[in-house]
Amino acid sequence: MNDYEMTVATNMMELDFYRMKRYSIPISIAVVESKCENLFEIISNRSLRKTDIFQFLGDNKFLIIFGATHHQQSEIAISNLFNEIKQSCMQHIFIGITEVLDTDSSSETTLRRVNVALKMARKLSNKDIIVI
Repeated sequence: MNDYEMTVATNMMELDFYRMKRYSIPISIAVVESKCENLFEIISNRSLRKTDIFQFLGDNKFLIIFGATHHQQSEIAISNLFNEIKQSCMQHIFIGITEVLDTDSSSETTLRRVNVALKMARKLSNKDIIVI
């Protein structure tokens, strides 16, 4: 993520991050990179839960916050979304997923980790979804 994308993501995630820290509520986040911008918006309205939040970050990237969700549960939602996009779009889709950890000192720490997962997904041609 570039500086602008990191700022947008940090602002969006800040409240959930502190809620997780205070009440020990699990939160997972994903960054999805796809050339299918309009398709993503259409499908995400059908594939994600009403409590999940997504935000366009720019440069064909989206941040998804899965509130009250461990990363294993968010992987299922992302896999469903991934399969729906793949059926409708021939473009590559790369996804990084992570969970906010007790050791994370800020939302930026979590966002850096999910960004590493996204970069790994781009580099590994046999894996489109990477979980860290």
